Amino acid sequence: MKNTKTNNLGEKINQNLFDLWREAMTQLRQLHNDVWNGVRFFLTLNSILIAAIFGLYNLNGDIHKDFFIFIIACIGLLLTIIAINILEKHRNYYLDMLLRKTLLERELGLYSSKISGIDLSFSWNIPEEFIDQIVKNPDEWKNEQRWRCKTISWLLRISYWIFIIIYVCLISGILLSNFCNCVWN
Repeated sequence: MKNTKTNNLGEKINQNLFDLWREAMTQLRQLHNDVWNGVRFFLTLNSILIAAIFGLYNLNGDIHKDFFIFIIACIGLLLTIIAINILEKHRNYYLDMLLRKTLLERELGLYSSKISGIDLSFSWNIPEEFIDQIVKNPDEWKNEQRWRCKTISWLLRISYWIFIIIYVCLISGILLSNFCNCVWN
């Protein structure tokens, strides 16, 4: 077979599968970078918006401060909803690529090849005991892993929901306050 080479362990590897595996690793790195760039952007922007809201809140005598706080909170809410949607899409893409990379590593023999008892699958690997489950039902595995507790994505999603709660409380408080002022005046 001309598409095979021998690795350092003396095993033959399929060059086409190896090239696909390298592409999967590249995609995983890019998805990882995209997620962190998005997180840095949205968390920084949300922090600036929250700081602006608290800065406006502490101003005395400005009759329009509630209006500006309301507008900033609405913008923050919209941006955070967008951030959650982007995070969910990235998480789905990441799990799809992780699944493909894992199956390619299995096919290339990286799980069965061991050095000092450690298999040769690379970072972002899936424990070997889950591979049969992945082969049988990849969609079920992805659904179980999507927002698994104590993952970084799970924590990021919680942080975005905290921002949403803050913005909704601010918006509701301003609307309720203005409604009560209109009714009682």
